[in-house]
Amino acid sequence: MTLHKPAPANQLSAWSAEAGVKIFTATDLVQLAHVCVDNNVFTAPYGEVTKTWEKVSKDLDVLGIQHSVGVIWKKVDTLFKWQEVGLVILNMINTQCSCVVSRIHT
Repeated sequence: MTLHKPAPANQLSAWSAEAGVKIFTATDLVQLAHVCVDNNVFTAPYGEVTKTWEKVSKDLDVLGIQHSVGVIWKKVDTLFKWQEVGLVILNMINTQCSCVVSRIHT
């Protein structure tokens, strides 16, 4: 496993005073992605998935990012959903731009 350089102290997981919960910083999300890839969470064999996510949680803890396994798992799932939405929006924008460009050139 490759541990990535910990984030500077001023960029570690922050607490949201308004919500009273610990939030993920941008640096945390990058570290989360690296640790997930390093641990092959998406190709974990049947029966090893929970153990793999527990390993991700421990590796993140070493980097100063402390969240439960459930929170980490849900955050990764949410990031994938946002990526899907982002790709759909980009596709719509590209389609609209292509139509506009083709109208200009005709």
